[in-house]
Amino acid sequence: MEHQPPADDVVVQVSAAAVAAIDERSSTNDDDDAGAGDVCRARRTFSHSYKMEHRKPLVRIRAVPDLEPRKLIDISDLLMRPIDYAVRGRRWQDFTWLQVGVLSYQSLGIVYGDLGTSPLYVFSSVKLPNPGEDDFLGILSLILWTLTLIGLIKYTFIVLRADDHGEGGTFALYSLLRQHVNFKGSMPMPVTRLASDINLKFHSKKSKLPSKMREFLEKNTLAQAVITYMVLCATSMVMGDGALTPAISVLSAVQGIQTRSDRITQGTVVIFVMLFTTGLMSVNMVIVWQWHILLSALCFGVFFSIEGIYMTSLLYKVLQGGWVPFVITAFFLSITTSWTYGRRKKNEYEAANLVDRQEFLKIVTVSRKVPGICIFCTDLMNGIPPIVRHYVRHTGSIREVMVFVTVRILPVTFVLPEERFLVDKLDHVGVYRCILQYGYMDKHNIDDDDFVVLVVASLKEIAENNDETLLLDSAFTNGTTFVFGRTILKMGSGQNRFKRFVINNLYRFLQKNFRSNMSSLKIAPGKTLQIGMHYEI
Repeated sequence: MEHQPPADDVVVQVSAAAVAAIDERSSTNDDDDAGAGDVCRARRTFSHSYKMEHRKPLVRIRAVPDLEPRKLIDISDLLMRPIDYAVRGRRWQDFTWLQVGVLSYQSLGIVYGDLGTSPLYVFSSVKLPNPGEDDFLGILSLILWTLTLIGLIKYTFIVLRADDHGEGGTFALYSLLRQHVNFKGSMPMPVTRLASDINLKFHSKKSKLPSKMREFLEKNTLAQAVITYMVLCATSMVMGDGALTPAISVLSAVQGIQTRSDRITQGTVVIFVMLFTTGLMSVNMVIVWQWHILLSALCFGVFFSIEGIYMTSLLYKVLQGGWVPFVITAFFLSITTSWTYGRRKKNEYEAANLVDRQEFLKIVTVSRKVPGICIFCTDLMNGIPPIVRHYVRHTGSIREVMVFVTVRILPVTFVLPEERFLVDKLDHVGVYRCILQYGYMDKHNIDDDDFVVLVVASLKEIAENNDETLLLDSAFTNGTTFVFGRTILKMGSGQNRFKRFVINNLYRFLQKNFRSNMSSLKIAPGKTLQIGMHYEI
C-alpha cells in the first residue's frame, strides 16, 4: 500500500538532480594508497558508475508558511526561475537562414574594423629609402598573403572548428582539451574530474580511439603545466594589448605625431598570442579532432614558421617601447599565479588536516544536537574539512543535519539545472555531501531558500528509510545556517623570502578582495556564520 502523506505535507514533484552512487575507492585522481584503514574509508568519493538520469520520483517535505498544503510543486521550476539560461538561443539550429545572414553581416563590421586598421599599422611602420611602385606592391602582397594564410586558413577554417558550444578562441581550445585530458597534479587551475562528467550535456564526447598524445599528456604533469601557463600568458597578453590598442589607434591617426617621433610602436604581444594559439590548435588536432599526427605537425610547422618570422622581426621594438604590453602582461599574470598558488597551498593544508573518522565520530557523539540544517562551505570534495573542528570548538554543538557543499567550476560552457547537484551520504546519519556544479559561462544566482529546497529534495532521493526522510523534514522546518571559513594563510620563516611575500602579502591582499563562490547563492546575512581560521604553512 502506498504511504499517504499527512494532511500538512506538500507533495513535491522533483525533476531529479543526478545522484552519485558511493564507491569506497573510486576516483579519477589515483593518488591514494590502498589499505589506508578507516581514515581513508571515511573519505568517500563519487562513483564511476554514476550516470545522468532524468527521473521524477515523488518526495515529500513538510509544509512551510509560504506554501499551500497539498499543492503539487515541480521543484525544477524553483531552480529554473532564478537561473536565466540562454542555452537554447546559442544553438545555430534555432536560427533561420535570414537571422544567420543578418548576424554574419553584423559581425563582419566588427572583424573588418580590426582587419582594416592592421594594414595601416604596417604601411606606417615600414621604412624604405626611396620606395617605388614595386616596393608598395610587395608590401601589399605580404599583407594579402598574411591575411589569407593566417586569418582565413588558420583561424577561419581551423581554429573556429574549436566550437565549445558557441564559445571560441584560445580559452575554448583549452577547455576542450581539459574535457578530453585529465589534468592532475599541482596544476595552476586544478579541476578534480569525476567519471560522471562525460555524461554532462555540454561536455564534448571523448573519442573511443586510443591516442598516444592523450596518454602522454595525462601522464606528464610538466606538459600539462606548460599548456596551462601558455593559456594564462596568452590571456594576460590579450588584456595587455587591449589596454594599449585604443591609444595606439589614436596616435596612428595623427600623422603629425608620427613624423616627429620614431618611437611610437605597435602593441607587440599579439604575435606571441598567435604562436600560443598555434600550439594549442596543433594539440587539439590530434587529441580532440583525431587528425593524423603528421597532418597536425605539418600545420604546426607552416604556421609556426610564418608567425615565428614575424615575431623575430618585432623583437627590436621591445626596447623601443614594445616592453609596455609585456609589463602589463606580467602584472596580470602575477595576480593569477599568486592566487592559484595560495589556493593550492590552502587546499594542501586542509587535505593534510582533515578530521579523521574517529575524531568526527567523537564530535558527533559528544556535541549537543541543535535542530535544523548546517551547510558547511568548503573547497574539498572528499573528507571532513577542518572547518568542522573549528565550528564545534566555538559553538559546542552541531545541527541534526550537516551538509558539506563544494562549488565546482567545470571546463564546460553550461551545466543544465538537472545536472547541477551531486549528492552523497557519509557514514553517519544526517551527514551529507553536495557538489554544486557550474560551467564557466553559467550565471551563479540561486537564492538561498531555493538552494536549500533543492538540496533537501536531492538528499531525500538517497534516503534509505522513512526515519531519515522524517529527519530531513524536521531539519528543513527548523531553518538553515551557512558556515563559511575565513582562512588566513601565514608562511613560516622556513620558506624562502619570495614565497613568503607571495603568501603573506599578495595572496592575503587578493583574498581580502575576493568573493567566495558561495556568495553567488544570495544568502541572507542573518543565516551566515563566519569562522576565522589561521593556517600555518
